[in-house]
Amino acid sequence: MDFTIYGWVYYQTDGALGTNKIGRWLGVSQRTGPMMTYWILPKSGRPISTDTVQNITETEKQTDVVKEQMAQWTTDVSKILDARTGDISWGKDEIPPQLMFDLELEDKEFKCNFNKLIKADDVDNGTLQGTTETDDINAQNYVNMETGLRRGQEGELQPAVVHRRLVDAEGNPMGVANNNQLLDTRQYKVEYEDGSTKVLAANLLAENLLAQVDEHGHRHLLRKRSRNIVLMRRQ
Repeated sequence: MDFTIYGWVYYQTDGALGTNKIGRWLGVSQRTGPMMTYWILPKSGRPISTDTVQNITETEKQTDVVKEQMAQWTTDVSKILDARTGDISWGKDEIPPQLMFDLELEDKEFKCNFNKLIKADDVDNGTLQGTTETDDINAQNYVNMETGLRRGQEGELQPAVVHRRLVDAEGNPMGVANNNQLLDTRQYKVEYEDGSTKVLAANLLAENLLAQVDEHGHRHLLRKRSRNIVLMRRQ
């Protein structure tokens, strides 16, 4: 039986045991159900796949019953498909060229990653590339922490603030957090009081936080409390 795109059809979803319903024929459903199944647009506006489909003849379309059914279908679907809640139009001139996405202009590596199929099992099991190592949730967070760092030829202790954790070109955090400070490989951007910045590894930050020695040989333990530094001196 020949169908036309968006043509009027009768369909059933219960194995030809129920009553005929009216919908629009959208095409052959090749990946759903049996071999001869079709996509139908019902009055709900959500396409369904079924194998029981029949054309509505021109003679049937002239009857009052079918006319009423087609009119009701059109009204119901129009409410769903003809949404006019806001202006979604846009102009290309409003977007800088460098911010516009065009897959045809991207390199082969990007296209390969963009079209890569990710399986749900890979996400659940954490087996995607780059996710074999995960941060230790018990590792200390250094962001926004204030500390004193030795700097310069004389090793003068200077105030500094840890601003953020560094990421690579793909936006992935650099290094892996670990509750064992010797194994913590995260990297952070640190800003000194004079505005200069430096990249430091987490284990170096931990070393400066835990133990610092002043010019008199006293050992100081530093702890972060809100954004203040508390010094606990021990002779």
